[in-house]
Amino acid sequence: MLEPGTKIGPYEITGALGAGGMGEVYRARDTKLGRDVAVKVLPKSFAQDEGRVARFEREARAVAALSHPNILAIYDFGREDGHVFAVMELLEGETLRERLALGALPARKAVEYGAQMARGLAAAHEKSITHRDLKPDNLFITHDGRLKIFDFGLATEAVETEAGGSDSSAPTRAAVTDPGVVLGTVGYMSPEQVRGERVDHRSDIFAFGSILYEMLTARRAFQRDTGAETMAAILKDEPPEMSGLDGAPLPALERIVHRCLEKKRGERFQSAYDLAFAIESISRESGPARKESATLRPRARSIITAALALLLAVGMFWLGRVAGGPDNAPPLSYERLTFRRGTVYAAQFEPGGRDVIYTAAWDGRVPEIYSTLPGARAARALGFPSSDVLSVSPSGEMASLRKTAVLGWENSEVTGTLALSTGSGGAAREISEDVVLADWTADGEQLVVVRLINRRRRVELPIGTVLYETTNWVNSLRVSPQGDVIAFGERATGYSTNQFIVFLEINGATKRFDTGIGGPWLDLAWSPDGDEVWFNTYGGGDPDLHAMSRTGKVRLLARSAVQLRILDVAPDGRVVVARTNFRGGVMGIAPGETVERDFSWLGDTGIRDISGDGRTLLLSELGSGGEGGSVYLRNVDGSPGLTWDLAPAVHLGEGEALDLSPDGKWALTLRRGEPGSLVLLPTGPGTPIVVENETIVDFVTASFISDENEIVFAGSKEGGALRWFRQAVPSGEPRPITGEVQWLKASANLGRSPVSPDGSMLAALKDEVIALYPMDGGEPRTLDDVPASMAVIRFTRDGRFLYVAEKFGRSVKVYRVDIETGRRELWKTIAPSDPAGLHDIYAVQISDNDESYYYTFDRMVSDLYLVEGLR
Repeated sequence: MLEPGTKIGPYEITGALGAGGMGEVYRARDTKLGRDVAVKVLPKSFAQDEGRVARFEREARAVAALSHPNILAIYDFGREDGHVFAVMELLEGETLRERLALGALPARKAVEYGAQMARGLAAAHEKSITHRDLKPDNLFITHDGRLKIFDFGLATEAVETEAGGSDSSAPTRAAVTDPGVVLGTVGYMSPEQVRGERVDHRSDIFAFGSILYEMLTARRAFQRDTGAETMAAILKDEPPEMSGLDGAPLPALERIVHRCLEKKRGERFQSAYDLAFAIESISRESGPARKESATLRPRARSIITAALALLLAVGMFWLGRVAGGPDNAPPLSYERLTFRRGTVYAAQFEPGGRDVIYTAAWDGRVPEIYSTLPGARAARALGFPSSDVLSVSPSGEMASLRKTAVLGWENSEVTGTLALSTGSGGAAREISEDVVLADWTADGEQLVVVRLINRRRRVELPIGTVLYETTNWVNSLRVSPQGDVIAFGERATGYSTNQFIVFLEINGATKRFDTGIGGPWLDLAWSPDGDEVWFNTYGGGDPDLHAMSRTGKVRLLARSAVQLRILDVAPDGRVVVARTNFRGGVMGIAPGETVERDFSWLGDTGIRDISGDGRTLLLSELGSGGEGGSVYLRNVDGSPGLTWDLAPAVHLGEGEALDLSPDGKWALTLRRGEPGSLVLLPTGPGTPIVVENETIVDFVTASFISDENEIVFAGSKEGGALRWFRQAVPSGEPRPITGEVQWLKASANLGRSPVSPDGSMLAALKDEVIALYPMDGGEPRTLDDVPASMAVIRFTRDGRFLYVAEKFGRSVKVYRVDIETGRRELWKTIAPSDPAGLHDIYAVQISDNDESYYYTFDRMVSDLYLVEGLR
């Protein structure tokens, strides 16, 4: 045992936490970063085996790179004075095993912990990491109710216990995961582990089922007198039915447990993501009082029927009951239509409602239009690459968008050339340019279109005749079944997340209603009778489906545990939806490293600034950070020779992060509201400072000038245009720097401070190019070789160059611009290694020494489903 005061590297031991076959665990103080950590010192027999140490280090690197809130964070790994040690996040609470010693968990708690466990596993499996020894002993519940998974692949390498003992919680002999080797803990092993077969992520799903069973019943699923008997039970027996136990859980939970515990791995949930989706849906339901359908699907007897039964079973509880319906309303049914990895952008029923035409970008390739038939397992490409289906007429003529271009760093608005073709494929005929959206009229004779002309969105019918015009974003245009009203979503530019639905009559009369629901994007489709539109928002944290009547009354259509997008509604009421997993995250190369890794924290992380040395990241969490967002600071712990350890993010406060002060002591943030406000949050001890500003009613972005005493921001006064201002903190008078600017252009400055190091120039956009505005007033100097399609990142440390970036795509080109000559040269092309579902990369940050960079990515992975039962 190590005595308090002993030092291992920068870690000073302060006390013992526990000991076991894997070594001794101590509480310690990280003297370098000033935090408490847990240090695990591995056994000497382990330390003397170079093969085991190398494997342990590889696994530690992989797990450390996950940076997931439901996985124990690993900070460091090293050797000193004969010790091999790992440094981990210090947890306060108890293991799940200790909690289960008190008895079964309430169903609500089991669902809560199960969902967290599934999310952690999904993050690990996405990186091809399988735990292989999941059990209550390796799950920790903190005092604030967060579940943490630990010992990924570590216990399987260290403990040697005979399998014939009576303790079914004992690990078997440690070994690699080669065929013929028994690996795992007896009571939680999968059948393939018992047989010594090669394991994959679905073995973790079997263990998950065993643990969930135990949480609900306080009994082990396959408990027998000896380890050998327990393994035989895993291979042949079913666990005792839970319905016969006191306090039986929800039938939906029983179905999940049984699906996880299928003997054949092909009949289990095929991913932890699907498992998380299924269990989280239960938490959205009304509770145990919900009545189940009298008809239950039988257990699957083959891989194909298992998959179909799973989809149907999940469909029974996926969205919950339809709002306002009777308790015995029939459950919704779901049929999956797509099976590849990527993004589904749009879908339409063909005439008759049998086939579905959809647009998808699979495996990082360009979007293409496909046709599929429910029940089929394959789709047919129609031969329109880089196109997007918009609408299919009653006669089968398809309107699609070609030659598309993405506009705007924040809204991802797409415009292109409208083309017509038959739904079965063939040559397309181009008919109009600058089109954003289109839909056929009810008789199929004309097209209603939205076109983007001079930065204004115009609803036209016929093409060329303007019925409605706005500077706002327009989403999801649809004509009513009766042909009398055009419905579409509308959202103000800027960071406002209010979504409105507009009902535009063919004669030009307009009704505009606030949905009362946030989110930057909206999808809608008319109900079969045309009395209301069914809609969803996404990107704002509300996954439910809603309906709005023609008079603006909003009702809940269905609850959902995951994000669903309503893409089309057939005349018989069937709906085609996209189940969408939207994730915002941060990737980059930290100081001293050569390979990109993930620096994300929660589910919607965006990077807003970095320290000059590139070691401290200022992060925003939007949808997953609460209604108003949350601000975090994350340090990159660049220990010598270690390129993978990463500290957890520190929560600074509420709002949206904007900029980090040059000395790193303050974070400039924005709190949305009417009006919004700029707030300085201390990164260490201190009190937040509200920037007093009664004349500005809307803010877009802001930065420090040269220290925390003065800022520059883009905003507008009541009834005024958007401009750049400078202001002393906390109560100076805002002074305009620029004339009127477009919001889109101002928002492109989502990188680091657009102010030169000496505080003399502001890099912003003027007309169609980037310009340098004198901070004290005067005419700007334009950089004619840098068009408005590029976004400002920052000045170099010497102020001689300006970094700018091209917009969008699956890669970003970063240029250095000589501010004297205006000439630009390519600095670096940034492209993530995994392009599947990649929607956008932006907000590039570059360190002062130009060696480190970070960026925000948006990834949207979706599957198409056919839904029946909505009403």
